[in-house]
Order: sequence, then C-alpha cells, then structure tokens
Amino acid sequence: QRASNPMRPSIDDFRSSSPGAGKYESDLHAMQWYFWRWALWKVFDAHPDHPPGVVALLSPESFTDGKAFAGMREYLRRTCDEGWIIDLSPEGNRSTAGTRIFGAGVSRRLCLAIFARSSSVHRNHPAVVHHLTLEGSREQKLARLRTIGLSDDRWEICPDGWQSSFLPVKDTAWSGYPALEDMIPWRSRGITVGRTFVFAPEPETLR
Repeated sequence: QRASNPMRPSIDDFRSSSPGAGKYESDLHAMQWYFWRWALWKVFDAHPDHPPGVVALLSPESFTDGKAFAGMREYLRRTCDEGWIIDLSPEGNRSTAGTRIFGAGVSRRLCLAIFARSSSVHRNHPAVVHHLTLEGSREQKLARLRTIGLSDDRWEICPDGWQSSFLPVKDTAWSGYPALEDMIPWRSRGITVGRTFVFAPEPETLR
C-alpha cells in the first residue's frame, strides 16, 4: 500500500509489489501513463484537504487488463470510490477503420475511463468498477456515447481483487479454475530489449 508523495507524482505508485511483476513494468514508461499519473496525483493526492474529485480520460485500453498495469489498477481501487470503463474498441487492435473512433489513423484499443472519489480516501475498501462495451461502426458508437448514463442497464461490475482486471467476469466457472501462473511458478516474456537490431537478421546470414 504505497502512499503517494503529495509533493510530486511518481510512476512508482503504479508499480506492483507482487513477485515477478517488475519484468512487465517497463511498459509503464510511456507518455500516456505519465499523464495518467500526473492527472491522478493532481486530483487525488496533491490536495489532501480537498479529497473529492473526478478524473476522466480517453485512454489506451491496455491498463484494464495488462500485467504491467496491475499496480495501477490497485492504486485506482485504493484511491477512488467508483470507476466506469467504456470499451470503445471491442474489435481489438487494428480493427477495420470504420469501427475506430478516430478513423484509420488510430488503430489501438481505446476506452473512456472515469474514476471518482466523493469523500476521504478509504484504502482498504476497493472501488466499485463498472464496465460497458460499445460495438458497431464509429457513427453508432458516437451516437451511443451521447445516451449513456450512470443508470444504464448495460453496465457490468468488474471483480474487486486489488489487481484484478477492469473487465467483467463472463464465465464464473472458468474464472474459478487455477490460473496458469498458479501452476507454473516461473515464466518469462522473452526478449524485451526495446531495440529491433538486437534480434534482426543480418543480410549476409540470409544470403
């Protein structure tokens, strides 16, 4: 339960204390996650005498279920009272251009994320996180966004584990089975050097 420094934001507040999590957390070093950290710090940490607040961002969706963002999800659950995730890209990455909110130019999965706190922080009570999926063409999604409210009957509740994904459980029987990481204690994501030349083929070798 790392306490944030009210004097400055730190991406370290998004790191998980779970064993082995560090090998994924290089993904936290990107501009969108720095901006997330700054916005959350400014609203929820920098002014302890004014605890209520809301952060709403259009964001890459990888933080909702990626291993690198387990600590970020825990931070949000410990810091906020409630959250709402609107999945804008259920078709996945590089979907057909007609389904993308920003057209052909942005192919990543995107979501709208809203997190709120109405009173003082309660770090031992996880925030309730709701999830809703928008499907169809760009025009259909934008039209649907104009009608969504907090009382919409399509909201689904996400699991409340500190680092659980911000996705609803579709199959309770499946979620009750042991995870692969429960049975295999060590695994690796492979080469993550960040530079393609390290494993790029040499022209001479190919010839």
